[in-house]
Parts: sequence; C-alpha cells; structure tokens
Amino acid sequence: MSTPGSLPIGLLIAVGLICYLMAFGLHLFMVMKANRGLPEDDQLPYSMQFKGWNRVVKEYSRFYPRSRVYPLALSCAIVTLIVAVVIFIFRFWQYFSGK
Repeated sequence: MSTPGSLPIGLLIAVGLICYLMAFGLHLFMVMKANRGLPEDDQLPYSMQFKGWNRVVKEYSRFYPRSRVYPLALSCAIVTLIVAVVIFIFRFWQYFSGK
C-alpha cells in the first residue's frame, strides 16, 4: 500500500535521476570531444571535479563555440539540485508534521 506522499516523491526522484544521468553523460561527452583536439599530454580527466569543470568548459567551448551541450548540461545539473532540495524539504515537512 502506498502512502499519500509517495507518488510525488517517486516522480521527483525519477526526474532527478534522469537529469543527473543526462548531466553526467553530457559532461563525459564534452570531455571526450575536447580531448580529441588536445595533445595527449594535456588531455582532460574524465573525473568530475569542481575545479576541473571550468577547464572542461573552456576547452570544449574553444573547439565548439556554438554548441548548446554545456548550457544543457548545466540546466540538467541545476534541475537535479533543485529536485534534491525539494525532496529534502518535502520529507522534512512530512516527518515533522507526522504524515
């Protein structure tokens, strides 16, 4: 038997997971495309580090200045963050309201 709040939480989790996977996949795509144009000793790592993200964006934008991949990846990451905050607030409210 499902609880009254489980459907919205399930939908939010699904949306957040889809957006997270899209952001992660687009990040890997940008690294792969940027690495094609870089010398082998200056290749970008595939790991997602915050300080390395700026370099990925800079190198990718240098090779593909009109690409919309970065704004799409950034939008997916922001949506994922917003969904996570909404889920946290909703669960916090459920816990303290006794539902």
